[in-house]
Amino acid sequence: MVMLAAFGVYVRMLQGNFLWDDAHLILNNERIQSLSHLGQIFTSDFWQTSKSTNAVQDSDLDKLGYYRPAVTLSYLGDYLHWKHNPFGYHLVNLLLHVAVTGLVYLLSREFLKRWMPRFAAALLFAVHPAHAETVSPIWGRTDLLCGLFFLLALFFYLRVRKAEERITGQDQESKTQVRRMPWVASLFFFLLALLSKEMAVVFPLFVFILDWLWFEKGWKAAVRSAMLYAAVLVFYLAIRFLSVGAYFGGRTLYAGGVFGTLLTMTRITASYIRLMVWPMPLNSYYLVDPTTSLGDARFWGAFLLLGLLFAGLLAVRKAAPAVFVGGLWFFLLLLPVTNLFPIGGVMMAERFLYLPSIGFCLLVGAGIERGWRTHGIGESALGLAVLASIFFGWLTYNRTESWLNEYNFFRAMVWSSPESPMAHNNLGNCLLARRDYIPAIREYEKTLALRPESPPDTHIGLGDACAAAGRYEDAALSYRKALELNPNLIPVYVNLGNVYHQMEDYPQAIAAFKKVIELSPGLALAHYNLGNEYYTLGRLAEAEWSYKEAVRLEPNLVYAWFMLAKIYERTNRTAEALASWQKCVSLDGQGQIGRDSRSKISEVSQALFAKTGKKKPKAKSRK
Repeated sequence: MVMLAAFGVYVRMLQGNFLWDDAHLILNNERIQSLSHLGQIFTSDFWQTSKSTNAVQDSDLDKLGYYRPAVTLSYLGDYLHWKHNPFGYHLVNLLLHVAVTGLVYLLSREFLKRWMPRFAAALLFAVHPAHAETVSPIWGRTDLLCGLFFLLALFFYLRVRKAEERITGQDQESKTQVRRMPWVASLFFFLLALLSKEMAVVFPLFVFILDWLWFEKGWKAAVRSAMLYAAVLVFYLAIRFLSVGAYFGGRTLYAGGVFGTLLTMTRITASYIRLMVWPMPLNSYYLVDPTTSLGDARFWGAFLLLGLLFAGLLAVRKAAPAVFVGGLWFFLLLLPVTNLFPIGGVMMAERFLYLPSIGFCLLVGAGIERGWRTHGIGESALGLAVLASIFFGWLTYNRTESWLNEYNFFRAMVWSSPESPMAHNNLGNCLLARRDYIPAIREYEKTLALRPESPPDTHIGLGDACAAAGRYEDAALSYRKALELNPNLIPVYVNLGNVYHQMEDYPQAIAAFKKVIELSPGLALAHYNLGNEYYTLGRLAEAEWSYKEAVRLEPNLVYAWFMLAKIYERTNRTAEALASWQKCVSLDGQGQIGRDSRSKISEVSQALFAKTGKKKPKAKSRK
């Protein structure tokens, strides 16, 4: 039933599209399009692709220092079956979440004795709105796979411990034989978790704590168990270093250093707790104001909350060990994303809660079970948990609407982070693609107001929107600003030339197209556009040279042949005009240019016959 709930709240995502990071990781990623790239998948950065849609951004992404070949392999499997159909990718995400939910229920049997608290814990995990950022977008696959393999590694580790309990008193060889396969499986899945996302690095520490405090094996035995996983971790770090070349991708600590990061992450951890208890409002792009001083009251409020929680967990360690384990799980799994070691790209994100939230859900289940056993309020607590899960499920289902397409996604991001220039810029791109030009202009202008030093892309988008809306002077201004930032943007010069043409500023249009030719002499369309400007000004000789250059570079450019024919007609070179129109017919026989050329050939031929006094020969009929 909990697995069905996990599927049901996200079923709408089967209608979802690719969005945001999917363009880089899937649509433009040549590594997932053929099995021949398997070696490259294991020896390169997670974000490194062979195709590039934006040279500057993609170059930066290639150096993030992420090593996640297991995720890329899953995309490869998806692509070989589904190609660019997003349905299959979303289906895999949903099935992974369903599998993780099932494992949460299975693993809770170790910590919770009654089925109803286990059910409540797994149901809460299945439908929690904070997981929408992990399950809904295809690029959330990293946390799903890491979660699946992390739980499988834990499952087989617990199998080892259960097997030891069953074979107490048997000889050492029998114990070793029974334990061997679960150990191997646990170590294997731990490696896969590491190859999915870096946050799995805490697993050896988690095993040490479970052995020491839950199974009470003593710290020496706990160290021996942890060392097995530590060996796998060392192996992973070695192949990661050889493949990526750096552990932190050249990133630095946030908030000015370790001290500021500690202060800021104390606040963020308290915010994560708030999201687990009351997941409203949710945000796909958090803007975090760093805390750099002890004078910040927000830090002291968060510090007091965390202090009380830690004190409470320590107080119930003996009386309610499952509550202690759940709380420990939550905080321990948050440790890799605290940015004390800068392996993450952002300070705060809801997707970081996917694995830690399991501990929170276990804590809730353990609280229900303890209330059942000691205070007689278990049924009431269970009822509240189920009602909360129903409410959370409704929130999650509604939340998925924001992930169906890029327009919904960035519109929701602007609503939740109105001070984010990135959100406004991307919403402007979506509106431009939808041909909502005036709203797009507003979003680009808001972007520039929030971030005056925006990159050329923002000015280009604003220029495109203004041009489409008929605001040519504003468009020209935006294009010129983009070229001030990067004077080698050939498409921007093309757009600028077209805008000047609409403004009837033909000399400026000529200058723009000449710049295009200077930057890319072999671009036939640039010569064609330049010819159009000369033709409009009546400078036919220069126009003729430009059109000839265009057809020399691209012999099938029918528009240039047609314009040459018009020049030949205006300069009384009938034979050359007829030859050019014949060329147009051969290139575009069924198109508008072809039809116009046939009409001109017929018109000129009739004029010639009328001038010479000869009758047009009749076509011979077939018998």
